[in-house]
Amino acid sequence: MQNQPERSPIELQLADAESGIASAQFELGLVYESGIGVAVNVPESVRWFKAAATNWHPGALYHLGLIFQRDTSLQQGSSTSVEYFQSGAELGDIHCQCALADAFRNGRGISKDEAAAVHWYTKASKQGDAYAMYRLGKMYLYGSGVQRDIATAILFLNSAAQQGHQDAVVALEKAKRFAPSNSKVIPNAEATHSMSQLEIESRAKVAQISGLAQHLFKAEFSNSNNKNERLKSKSNDEIEHLTIVVSEKNKILKVFTRNYSQELQELHDQKDALLSQKKDIFISKNALEIEILDASNRKDLAYASLNHYKSCIDSWYAKSDSNWFGIFGNGGKKLPNHSFFGQSIGDLESYKYDRDCAYSDVQSCRNEIECLIAKKQQLAERVGELKNAVEEIFNKLNNVKSDRTHMYELKKEGHSKSQLQKEISDLEEFIRRIQPNKRETK
Repeated sequence: MQNQPERSPIELQLADAESGIASAQFELGLVYESGIGVAVNVPESVRWFKAAATNWHPGALYHLGLIFQRDTSLQQGSSTSVEYFQSGAELGDIHCQCALADAFRNGRGISKDEAAAVHWYTKASKQGDAYAMYRLGKMYLYGSGVQRDIATAILFLNSAAQQGHQDAVVALEKAKRFAPSNSKVIPNAEATHSMSQLEIESRAKVAQISGLAQHLFKAEFSNSNNKNERLKSKSNDEIEHLTIVVSEKNKILKVFTRNYSQELQELHDQKDALLSQKKDIFISKNALEIEILDASNRKDLAYASLNHYKSCIDSWYAKSDSNWFGIFGNGGKKLPNHSFFGQSIGDLESYKYDRDCAYSDVQSCRNEIECLIAKKQQLAERVGELKNAVEEIFNKLNNVKSDRTHMYELKKEGHSKSQLQKEISDLEEFIRRIQPNKRETK
């Protein structure tokens, strides 16, 4: 028997794609789009990208959006580029999120909506995308789709510049010139997820109360002769204010006492572990797709055998009903197990046995395919859970980085760990001295 010719990589890729494997469909779309090993064929690339997109492949959705954005004539009777970007963005794909934000920002393929652009750039920036951070910085700098905030603009541009984004480096220098010379660049809490909103809103109040507390503290201990008389005159409001001061200073102290390097390392380790799990799941998913394909092939073979033996049985009965010159056939009468003329009952029983085996094989393959598809669905659900977990880790990373930046700003303002500890200790001692005297007056 002659050996079959070895199939080319394109033929192998085509076989996998036609079997419904999403990754193979996407890669085949790339081949026809870029013309690697074949002639460029945009309609064929669109066909395979659409096949992969039906399996929610984010890369396929992104490339369909790009192709339809370049050539709007392809959109007839099909989804628009923005719709493909939207689908991929909702799956958490960074490229689709940035492309969708660009479309809203420029009004390309959809009505211009700078607020929507800010929303999707923010989504991508939470995953660490430098381009999204750069765009957000520019929009905060000029107040496009969001209230103008120079401090927040500098924060995003600085984050993008640290990742090597050259346009962000240039924009960062311009943003710094916009900032007032005597201002302190403190990240906006809502935009950067740094300190709690309560702390930010109460800083001015805390500063005022802190000054009053320091004044009271010095006054109480400067004149020991009438100290008791002054302490008794303090109102409940003053003690409440002092308690707020201690609470706020403790919050600021926590910023200085955290081990940011350790927190970031632990979060990065968690992120790497989750991404590793996600990678393993994709490998298992691809293996399941191969098993599904193999089971489908075996089911087709079993169906072919089933039909063959059914045909043999029908033929046997047809012959047994015939009567050629009274010699061949049996006119419907039972034949012996071994017959020199006509057919054997043993043949019929053999056909029936083979038919039942083929039917059993078909059912077995069906059950196997159903089990494999259920496993594949479980893996898809697990991928979704991991995607959410990774997004949560990225949010935590951004929070820790923002808090660390806030600590640097506090240091620039003159705060230090030892100073805060001393202020808190002095204020707590002062409150303890006030409270007993208040009880004596009751």
